Amino acid sequence: MEEQGQLNLFPTTVQEVLSHLSLFPSQAELLYREGLLSFQPEPAKTLLPSEQAELVFVGGLAACQPFSLEMIKFFLRSLVPPYAYSHDRIYYDWPNRRWRNFIEKKDRPEEAPPGIRQVEWVDVKDLAGEIFSSRPENADLCWTEEAWSMVVRGGQAAYTNWFERDEALVRFLALAEIYLEFSRRAWKVYRKFDSLDWGKALGLDLLQIILMIGPEEVPDPLEGEEELFALGLKTLLARARPGLITLLKKESGGCKPLFLSLWKTNHPVPAHSIPEIFKCLTSSEHEALRWLEQACRNE
Repeated sequence: MEEQGQLNLFPTTVQEVLSHLSLFPSQAELLYREGLLSFQPEPAKTLLPSEQAELVFVGGLAACQPFSLEMIKFFLRSLVPPYAYSHDRIYYDWPNRRWRNFIEKKDRPEEAPPGIRQVEWVDVKDLAGEIFSSRPENADLCWTEEAWSMVVRGGQAAYTNWFERDEALVRFLALAEIYLEFSRRAWKVYRKFDSLDWGKALGLDLLQIILMIGPEEVPDPLEGEEELFALGLKTLLARARPGLITLLKKESGGCKPLFLSLWKTNHPVPAHSIPEIFKCLTSSEHEALRWLEQACRNE
């Protein structure tokens, strides 16, 4: 990665750069003590061009309110210190989780989604095959495919940027969570909801999760990466479920038709009419119905 060229024709002091960034000298000193700056940022120090680039780059991250010290370290870990880079020359490539030069971006137009795209069934099919394969005749996988088509029709799988794409992928995980919870209540089928591995399989990463949940949800001090990833996904799933249940209920024609579609995943060829089905529900299936009705009312 190239270093940034000289920013000014005349020497610049640390204090002048800090004033431009709205950063306190104590904050710059902390960056130095934590090994994020290669020089001690004394306010009166005259900066070399590379030092100025370093202070602008790292200080610019420190001046962003959502970025704690630990987040800055995480964000910079794929770069080689000293961090004499320029925000005008490099950007973070979310899908591939690495920094790139902007000239690379011009050579890779396919990496930025033009216009509106959809997270289609084919994009989540492989993971769906791992999660949904326990019911007779793969009825749970068929239900999931139909449910995802409802999500697509309802516009909740559409995206115009990578953050919106990740939100759509989180909705797929929320769909899995809803189904597995229903199965647990209706038929006492216990399957661990592995949000960590499944989230990573969909291409989500920790920095994306942190930026999506917002700084107010990030614990201080930060926990381990995997714990934070799981915590962030839990927060995003809780946000996604209300809109998702509302959509499924609407597309299914109501809460009871939605329940019936879920119930049929364990009874692919029901022997009774719909009224008889509801009369013959087991106690655990009644529990699942009450749970779903409560969720529909709350959402």
